[in-house]
Amino acid sequence: AALGAISTLDQPSLQPLFAELGLSAELPVPVRYARFCDFEGVRSLHLVLEVDGQPLTVFVVPDQNDFPQANTSQFADARFFGQSLKTAKHLLVLVAQQPQLLVKAGPLLAKSLKFNI
Repeated sequence: AALGAISTLDQPSLQPLFAELGLSAELPVPVRYARFCDFEGVRSLHLVLEVDGQPLTVFVVPDQNDFPQANTSQFADARFFGQSLKTAKHLLVLVAQQPQLLVKAGPLLAKSLKFNI
């Protein structure tokens, strides 16, 4: 259902979701889906962004001690390509059907997400 979402969410409605995770953001691409979910037992924010007309899934996971310590890791299966990016306080997990979307998304998110102190 998340990948099929077509309506765009406005930035003000997203801010309370980001704030719950200690973030603020002004994303320069349309956001089609935003809900909290369970990501490996951790309450996380599940977003679907539209990048170059294609869906890009982003999970914003609060940092946990048992997550991998590498700053970046990549993964794939027959349908999806993924990448995880570790920040000081969160793990960002990006998933897309086109690997080039991951290349664009990393810098886009790095510029757009602000971590509140």
